[in-house]
Amino acid sequence: MDIEKDLTPSREGDRPPYADRWHTLSDWMRVHLRSKDPRFWSDAYPHTMTGIAVDHVVGMPHGWTVHLCVDDGEAIAMFYPPAERQGTVSVVSRPDDIAARMDLYRRYIWEPRDLAAEMWEQREAA
Repeated sequence: MDIEKDLTPSREGDRPPYADRWHTLSDWMRVHLRSKDPRFWSDAYPHTMTGIAVDHVVGMPHGWTVHLCVDDGEAIAMFYPPAERQGTVSVVSRPDDIAARMDLYRRYIWEPRDLAAEMWEQREAA
């Protein structure tokens, strides 16, 4: 679906585009819009932080799975070991500048394996 084509932008002052249609958008569309405009990073524009499961991440041990989600300019990765092993590892990435935070949303949508691999490296470095 082409968001720009299928929805009518808001026409109210400095409100972000599509603000008046927020409740009709899918979670993916909400994440997509958050990747373009940080004005959506407020409680006024909630989204369900369901995230996505990502398999076969470079550098991660075989059998591990990561559940990746983004919210308010931060990425959260929950790493799950194979069923026969115990424990869960979580990593949160909170960049300082707005451009880097917006990039997290873009990468979540278009490069989830790369983002998960980078977060796995952060986990190993900690």
